[in-house]
Amino acid sequence: MRRFLIGLALLLFIFALGLLVFNFLIMPRLVKGKEVPVPDLIGKTITDAKRIVAENNLNLYIESHRPDPVYPESVIIIQDPLPGSYVVIGRQISVVVSTGIERIRIPDLAGLQLEKGMIILKNRGLRVAVESIPSDTPAGFILTTDPPPDSLVRIKSRVLVMVSSGPEFVMPLVEGKTLSEALDLLKDLEINLKVDSAEATGDTNLIILQFPDAGTRLHPGDSVRLLVAR
Repeated sequence: MRRFLIGLALLLFIFALGLLVFNFLIMPRLVKGKEVPVPDLIGKTITDAKRIVAENNLNLYIESHRPDPVYPESVIIIQDPLPGSYVVIGRQISVVVSTGIERIRIPDLAGLQLEKGMIILKNRGLRVAVESIPSDTPAGFILTTDPPPDSLVRIKSRVLVMVSSGPEFVMPLVEGKTLSEALDLLKDLEINLKVDSAEATGDTNLIILQFPDAGTRLHPGDSVRLLVAR
């Protein structure tokens, strides 16, 4: 019985020793043999990356997309694990893919006051240019933009804001007319009118000078000066 127990203990010792040798010496070598180096996918297109990982018995996982100022659209900009590290065959390689240079959507600013519209565009990283256009819309309100609303543009792009200068009208000819006739022609125009008088030969109360000249295009708030003979 004693010999049996000694023999059993010896067998158990040999088994434990063999297990330790297998776990710490043999098994790591076997696992190491199933590892492959991670290929460099940064700068590669998705199509090329899929081919490369397949050739290395790995899998590709697209984790996210984001803008990038350097790499064009559909090109890998980040990968995990890093190139050159070793992973087990079949391991998943996570990547982040570029959507290209960041683009800003042009908002619809029609109907907003110019100052407010400019603040919105500048807060989005866009440059602003302004062009005044005659319109029935009150002066100072935005009509549209170029590029138009919903267009996608690069950050720091120039956006032309077309703003209303108000209704446009033509200065009528009032020279030679009486003051009352001139006032009747100008009464519906939203202008700043100034009337002066001066000594002159001929009939009195006639307009002898007007500024601006007849045919000049005017906008609400423009100044008009008349000189009347006395």
